[in-house]
Amino acid sequence: HLASAAAPLHRAAVDPAMASLVRSAALGSSHGSGVSFGLSALQRRWYTPASRRTWSKQHHRIRTPRPMVDKFDLSRVQPQKEWWRERPVAPATFFGFPDVSKHGLRGGSLYVEQMDSVTLAVLADKCLKEKIVDPEIWTKFSWRAQQIAARTHEPDLCYIFRAFARADWFDQNLLTTYLGRLHRRLHSFHLPDVAVLLEAFANPRFRQSAYLQKTLLHMALLLQHRDDAKASELARCCAALRALRPLPRELSAEVLEALELLAEALLLRDLSELSPSRAILVIDAYVAWGLLSHERMGPSNASTDLCWALVRELKGRLRAHGRERPDDLAALALALGSGNLDHDDLWKELVHNLEYEAHRLSGTGVAQAVFGTTRAGRCSGKLFEVLARRLGEECNKLSIEDCVKAAGGFLRGPTSIAESVVLRGPLVERILGLGLPAFPSAELISLLDALSRASPGTWGVETLASAVLEALHAHLDELSLENLASVV
Repeated sequence: HLASAAAPLHRAAVDPAMASLVRSAALGSSHGSGVSFGLSALQRRWYTPASRRTWSKQHHRIRTPRPMVDKFDLSRVQPQKEWWRERPVAPATFFGFPDVSKHGLRGGSLYVEQMDSVTLAVLADKCLKEKIVDPEIWTKFSWRAQQIAARTHEPDLCYIFRAFARADWFDQNLLTTYLGRLHRRLHSFHLPDVAVLLEAFANPRFRQSAYLQKTLLHMALLLQHRDDAKASELARCCAALRALRPLPRELSAEVLEALELLAEALLLRDLSELSPSRAILVIDAYVAWGLLSHERMGPSNASTDLCWALVRELKGRLRAHGRERPDDLAALALALGSGNLDHDDLWKELVHNLEYEAHRLSGTGVAQAVFGTTRAGRCSGKLFEVLARRLGEECNKLSIEDCVKAAGGFLRGPTSIAESVVLRGPLVERILGLGLPAFPSAELISLLDALSRASPGTWGVETLASAVLEALHAHLDELSLENLASVV
């Protein structure tokens, strides 16, 4: 206390102003009100402390970076991380449940035991779109799907079954439970429900012949006795039937009858309501099942009439659609070329747009485009060049079927392009990389047919053909008389 009391006295001896303050404090000591005033005057700071003069003591969220000292300026490099741009912290949820796309990062429970059929169908479909293949998630979904199967109705029943089929998550208990439930509720299915079920049957592991026959029979009854289906629903059924190939002979006959009924129903609708993508899928379905071949002309020409009507509807709509989905142009070229749909105006528009969109095609799209256009005799020199350039970029992604189609297309073209792409280029390297012994017998026959269509004198045709025949020799017991005749 002596030191604290002596400090003001020492300053008063130096500073006259301080002396007057000390004197007033002493006079106010005898009065109650003067004590507080004198103490506040003595304790007031007349300077800024050193700790308040530096930038390093500012708030961490509004601190201004010091030039040439701070190495990372958050506001410049990542402006979205600035504190005033932050959002309130909330758990990542989807449909009221923890987001399955972040389950691997966050962990925790998915609360599967609380999901109803609608929620389970939506979350399973989200896993498909996000390409989530976590066995833990699908095991829990399978358990919950079996638990609520008895109280699941259409269309949730069909969507859940399709999700497991597309994910290829095979569980014998799940398959048995849902096939029984589908059979139990089949009489209540409408055409959209049947279309979803047919899309699930595209996976052979989930397809049972008896249940497929019952589904086709129910769809035929709907088409014969009801006339309330929309054009988009009918087109969806056609696309679903396209994915069922190949099928046994007895089932194929029933699919062909169903396609004829769908064609008759579609001809009664306004086809302009269909999007270009849907129209292309319908044409591809009828061409793939051989309903446009001259060998199969019967009393009903509904399939042929429908395809020509769709071709006329597509005229003038390819440019805008090609910007969004360029691979659909390649699928259309393959369908038109394989189905002998020689519509001159549409072919000109299609080839013109393929030349502009070739750099965006996938490997499968390149193979389809070159095979379809060359088979119809519509491939121009410029289109050959751009497709060959794109094939070199996407060659490593080609499947066995894509390699055969690409070879069948480019070998029909100019000799220089056939040699540079197929026989001396990236395509033969891809074929040898996949291995000719891994090719099915049908693909080997198609590849041999493609080599036979090359121009005379093309380099390397005999060498590759001998390798194909050697690989085909191991499949001789599988070949039919028609296949043997085509080889000879």
